[in-house]
Amino acid sequence: MPTLRTLKLKFELLKGRFLQKPWGRLVVRTARKLDQDSAADMPAGLAYYSLLSVFPLLIGIIGLLGFIFPSELVQRELFSFFEENLPTMVGLLRENISAIIELRGTLGILGLVGLFWTGSALFGSIGRAMNRALGIKKPRPFYVRKLRDFIIGVSTGLIFFISLGLAAIPVFLPQATLPFGITLTAVITQILTLALIFLVFLLIYKYLPNNRARWQNVWPGALLGAVAFEVIRNLFAWYLDRFANFQLVYGGVASVIAFLVWVYLSAFTLIVGIELSSEYANMKRGE
Repeated sequence: MPTLRTLKLKFELLKGRFLQKPWGRLVVRTARKLDQDSAADMPAGLAYYSLLSVFPLLIGIIGLLGFIFPSELVQRELFSFFEENLPTMVGLLRENISAIIELRGTLGILGLVGLFWTGSALFGSIGRAMNRALGIKKPRPFYVRKLRDFIIGVSTGLIFFISLGLAAIPVFLPQATLPFGITLTAVITQILTLALIFLVFLLIYKYLPNNRARWQNVWPGALLGAVAFEVIRNLFAWYLDRFANFQLVYGGVASVIAFLVWVYLSAFTLIVGIELSSEYANMKRGE
């Protein structure tokens, strides 16, 4: 039977081998940086700003899509998206989306710009979290930051619009079945969804911090963040569907609480990804 000393020696041996690998050192450095920056606290602020910004952004996206597609199609695709990702929000959204679509005719271009401008506060909050994680203290002028946040917000809305079109993919693909009962269309749709999430993470990591990083330094963190986000998204939706009952504890605000938890977990993946990108760049510079 192995003694405690033997187990300790084996652990030290495995630790030494792990740290000999570049990716092993990167993991350890990232974990230490996350602890130093109190990374678990930063997503809480992002969750708060998301609650203030998500509905202006959602109204702007609905207004934009409503000018292109029939109202029924917009509603169906949005409900489908939230039922898959955040089912507890569907009831709250269903009460408001119809009224939102009816109002889109009165929004006009300036109204849409105003909604995206208000909703861009979320991306300003993300940018500040990125600067804190990266140790960036040099500020940018207000108009530069706000314009940047607005452009990222519109870009994210357009990517969201593209992601809704992924629902039409099965119509154009053969219904082939792969091992374990997985369909070809499900695999392709998942890959394309992950690619779009990766693109969003790339844009955020590249342009939201006050000093722009190089593409070759941000892609590892963006890839990790995208994969982690997709895993958390699916696990959280599964958890809500199978186990969670926020209604028992939080009553009428259960959907809001579930939304905040989801945003917190998603924001944490953003922070982990940018910390990894930062440490990756430092290792390349020999720091």
